[in-house]
Amino acid sequence: MYSQVPYENNSEKKYDLIEFVENSQSRCPYIVLVDSSGSMKGEPINELNEGLKLFKNALTKNELASKRVELAVISFDSTIKNHTDGFISPRDYEPVEIEAEGVTRMNLAIKTAYSLIQIRKDQYKAAGVSYYRPWIVLITDGTPTDTEGEPLEFNSSEFQEIVDLVHEGEAEKKFSFFAIGVGDDVDMEALSQICTPNRPPKKLSGMKFKELFRWLSDSAVSRSSSTIGEKVALPSIDGWAED
Repeated sequence: MYSQVPYENNSEKKYDLIEFVENSQSRCPYIVLVDSSGSMKGEPINELNEGLKLFKNALTKNELASKRVELAVISFDSTIKNHTDGFISPRDYEPVEIEAEGVTRMNLAIKTAYSLIQIRKDQYKAAGVSYYRPWIVLITDGTPTDTEGEPLEFNSSEFQEIVDLVHEGEAEKKFSFFAIGVGDDVDMEALSQICTPNRPPKKLSGMKFKELFRWLSDSAVSRSSSTIGEKVALPSIDGWAED
C-alpha cells in the first residue's frame, strides 16, 4: 500500500498495486496548476472551468490516452486545493467549478506539484510501471505573493526556491514545466524567471482557454501514443498564444 500525500498536506487517499494490475499501461502524468485568486473572478475563471471540462472530454474520447494519461488538477489562491486528490484517470476526473478568491500562493502550488511527481514516480517504480516525463502546466494572471498578497521579491528565498525547483527539475529531466500568463496584469517577468530559457512562458490570447486546453489534450494524446523517450512534434500554439 502506498500513500500519496500532497506537499505540506495530508490526504486519506491510498494507492494499492491493484490499480497497476488492472491497468498495466505506461503512465503519462499531467499536473495543471490553476490560479484561482480573486483577480481571476468572472470571465477568466468561468472560461478556465469550461476548458477543464473540454480537457477531460477530449482525453476520455481517446481510448489509449484515457488509459495512459493521469491528471492532477490543483488550484491555488490563499490555499492549495487538490481537486483530484493526487492523480486520477481522465475517465474518473469530474471537474468541479473552481471559484476565484484570495491571493496568489503560486510558490506553494509549484512545490506541491514537485512533491506529487516525486511520490508518484516512486509508486510507478515500485509497481514496475513505465512512465513518460511528467508535465506541469501553470496558468496564472498574476505573480507569486505572500500570505498578505504582496508580490515575492525575485531575490527572496521563497521565490528562489521555486526557481531552483523548476530549473533543476528541467535540467534533470524530472518534468517539463510550462507557464501560461493570462490578462493584462500577469507578471511575465516573474514567469520568465521561473521558467527555463528553452521553455519561456507564453501569453494567452484573450480568453482562449478552450483553445489552450484543446492544444493540451492534443499534445497529451500524441505523447501517450508514442514510445517513451521518443521525440514528439507538438501541435502549434498559434491557436491560443499571443505572438
